[in-house]
Amino acid sequence: MNYTEIMSYVFTILFRVFGFLLVLVVYILIAFVGWVYFKTILPSKFHQNPFLLVFEVAFFIWILTAIIITFTKSAFVRGGAVPYDLLENEEKNEISKEKVNTDPITTIINQDNLELPSLSNYTWCSHCNKVKPPRCHHDSITHQCVLRMDHFCPWLNNTIGYFNHKFFILFLIYLFLGCSYLAIITLKPFLIDLNIVSEDNDVDGTLVIVFIISISSLAGVGFLSVWQLYLLFTNQTTIEFYINHTLKSIAKQRGIKFRNIFNIGKKENFKQFFDLHDKYWFAFLWSFGKKEGDGLHFPTIDTEIDLPIISFEEDNLNI
Repeated sequence: MNYTEIMSYVFTILFRVFGFLLVLVVYILIAFVGWVYFKTILPSKFHQNPFLLVFEVAFFIWILTAIIITFTKSAFVRGGAVPYDLLENEEKNEISKEKVNTDPITTIINQDNLELPSLSNYTWCSHCNKVKPPRCHHDSITHQCVLRMDHFCPWLNNTIGYFNHKFFILFLIYLFLGCSYLAIITLKPFLIDLNIVSEDNDVDGTLVIVFIISISSLAGVGFLSVWQLYLLFTNQTTIEFYINHTLKSIAKQRGIKFRNIFNIGKKENFKQFFDLHDKYWFAFLWSFGKKEGDGLHFPTIDTEIDLPIISFEEDNLNI
């Protein structure tokens, strides 16, 4: 191991320790908000309509439970390591760096996308020194290739990939709903604390803290939720978005029409992402089960036509 590799691993260890602390902070904040709700907020609502009260409590408990479940799954379900044991035997098929397509991007569509993709769809990972399936990318934090990798999230201390991406988006959705609700019901106490609204009774300081936590979370989660939903409906990951953006630019220069072969339509993309099949669309709200599939095979917009490989060596791309 050389100096650069040693420093890389030291940085990774420190980064993962920091990430563990961030995960702990999130659990503490969730517990704090739950405690404030049942200790302070709920008793202040006992005078209101009982049916509305029951609805609000049930709503909060559902949101809080969903946040805990989806955050936990996002943090502890791995994005998806490459199942090399399921791939064709390397020695038997003489897979090597020379035989596998080494271009960083390929737009070949396999004739039968339900079978194992042909090796022409694979790329070579120079870090792992192994074959890399389509839509798979190397994660520099965990030092391994991750299936359908989106990004590494320090708040989860985990890589978002094929097997936990749906939990991540569900977490963002539920966190947005929960923070919006809390921001609304703690807005008045916050304004009273700032002397913007007059009130005879003193304000519980924990309500002000909850408001600040909610607004701060909304500021970050709001944009991220919109971005992730856009990627979901266009069947891309964050990494693929930038790759596809580059592809579009180069294809336009060459007079070629670019298509994201995995974008099979908003409705189908949504159903595929949450494993809905023939279920009602709103069933995604409780899609807490294990992600279906193996992260190797994906439906495409056209399984009849082979698109040519676009080589980007002359463009000096390093994606």
